[in-house]
Amino acid sequence: MKKVVVVIVFLGAVCAYAQSFKLYELSDNGEKGAEIANGDTLTDTCKAYDEKVSGETYAVLENLSNEDKTVVCTREIIYMIEDAQTYFCWGNCYPPDVSIDTARVRAADVYLFSAHYTAPIVVGSSIVRYVFYDADNREDSVSLICEYLTPPGTSVPLIVANNSLSVYPNPTNDQLKIKNYELKENENIEIYDVMGQKLYTSPNPSKGGKSPISFGEGQGVRLDVSHLANGVYFLKVADKVVKFVKE
Repeated sequence: MKKVVVVIVFLGAVCAYAQSFKLYELSDNGEKGAEIANGDTLTDTCKAYDEKVSGETYAVLENLSNEDKTVVCTREIIYMIEDAQTYFCWGNCYPPDVSIDTARVRAADVYLFSAHYTAPIVVGSSIVRYVFYDADNREDSVSLICEYLTPPGTSVPLIVANNSLSVYPNPTNDQLKIKNYELKENENIEIYDVMGQKLYTSPNPSKGGKSPISFGEGQGVRLDVSHLANGVYFLKVADKVVKFVKE
């Protein structure tokens, strides 16, 4: 008899603390996709734009209960790269200084959540935790962790339109000539691959020293790129960038 009583009490305790919510990834068609385990981490690899990086994470919260719930969303900064900012959309979108909000989620319905991130181009990760819980029962909760990753190479310079820097021939197989640009004494020429890895910085030939750069009389600056594998590259001088193809 005692064993039966223990089992009943145990089942009652389980029901009392049943979880009302689940989180899912957002599918390509805008519906709930794969389930996100409670406390799991979603990692977004940031993309570069205008000398910054941006990332975003989407999730769908489902109210599994048979009653409407007032759900509180809170943001906890675990680690943030200096000068980075993050904000979230939970019904409405809120500025970075807002870390908590509530939404009414109907019974057996879903609600869309999104988190957004911007930061300087600095290699590393920012980590933010979001917790969703019943306003009437703080223990009835589910959470996810958003990691915004800026991997090595993300700092590849962006192509700036009309930046007065041009090269020819493009594509090229050996010599690349920079036209209509006077290389200043304190400027070097840098070459990056498409992953943003700096292949080398070539010293200004006016400073002396061995360099694949030379000045062709009446032809501007010439750069020997014959050693590069075939592919797409970025050439940078100061804050100006141009894309070229090595064949």
